[in-house]
Amino acid sequence: MALHIINRSPFQHSALRECLEVISSTDVLVLIEDGTYAASNPAAHEDNLARIIRSGRAYALQEDLLARGIEAQTLVINMDEFVTLCTEHNPIQSWF
Repeated sequence: MALHIINRSPFQHSALRECLEVISSTDVLVLIEDGTYAASNPAAHEDNLARIIRSGRAYALQEDLLARGIEAQTLVINMDEFVTLCTEHNPIQSWF
């Protein structure tokens, strides 16, 4: 299982769209930094994102959500949980 990390806003960059084109059904997605904007309204971005959220394989970093005033429709994780996900998955793909 791969871990995909998105740190770019889906409103200004294609990283999320490109990731969703290749993500497999066992991979996990983490939204960090400006990538957390996708967590507020996943249906506005991609049907694949909504599907991943429903399957429980999409997370958003709590600290970044709070810094941006976003209420997430994904599972919310803290930094310790993010580190744990990084140790449990291989490979890790960062999308910039």
